[in-house]
Amino acid sequence: EELSIELPVRVARRGVESRIVLADNETNTGTPDAALVRLITRAHRWNNMLATGQAGSLQELSAKSGIDRSEIGRVLQLAWLAPDITEAILDGHQPSELTAHRLKRMAGLPLGWTEQRKALGFA
Repeated sequence: EELSIELPVRVARRGVESRIVLADNETNTGTPDAALVRLITRAHRWNNMLATGQAGSLQELSAKSGIDRSEIGRVLQLAWLAPDITEAILDGHQPSELTAHRLKRMAGLPLGWTEQRKALGFA
């Protein structure tokens, strides 16, 4: 007896890994990605240091943290993610293809929350 099951799937790339993902289940379900959480936390910490005067510039922040200024610039933009995107990442409900590497390397992340949702796969 032959049984055939058809499901809508797609191949999702995550770094060097490829996975088959059910099309109806394109978000992770509750296990936070530690690298993404660290990235968001770092962005908010650095933003707070600049806002409170603990660091007066990216150059000073770079010297204090020992991180290259261009890296700080790439990460810092994540402090302005839409609150629901930040919450989804912290809860582990981000799209499966959203990785820390992809998020950090994304040039020109939109400031508008609607555009962010589209660019990052939340809409």
